[in-house]
Amino acid sequence: MNWKKVSLAIKPWAPDATSDAWLPYVAKTALISAVAAVLLHNLAGFVGVGLFGLQMPMPVTRDSGFFDWLMVVVVGPLLESVLVYPVCLFSIKNFPDRIFGAAILIGATAGLLHGLVSPFWFFGPAISFFVWSLAWFKWKAAHRPRSLLILLLPHMIQNFLSMLLMG
Repeated sequence: MNWKKVSLAIKPWAPDATSDAWLPYVAKTALISAVAAVLLHNLAGFVGVGLFGLQMPMPVTRDSGFFDWLMVVVVGPLLESVLVYPVCLFSIKNFPDRIFGAAILIGATAGLLHGLVSPFWFFGPAISFFVWSLAWFKWKAAHRPRSLLILLLPHMIQNFLSMLLMG
């Protein structure tokens, strides 16, 4: 396979912290995290439900009330972003050459915390928080403003899409 051609095909869709304005950067980050989360979540569901007969919980669906939507789409991402932001700041200041490892740890921690609700909920948040924190690191390294929005808005977009598409 010619990886250079693949790289050139993907490049227009990849977030670029040095040249993208913040809104296209957020949109690209949200798209990448949503696609990755859906793929991993469905793979986990296929294995867990299909092979082992486990049940996948859906406590909040598109038919839920306004309060549930508000919690999932606005309040949850806001609180989680406020918690992740200082971890990202600490990581980039103290370990600037290890941001990939920090993004993996942030993703794994978020996956474990979401996985307390259901083991199936580990995979989507783990890959999503990995992508969001990596995007934040790249944005912050380019000394760009509005870095909290890089964590917050893709999360809100993804949760909104989850609410629309699930259940």
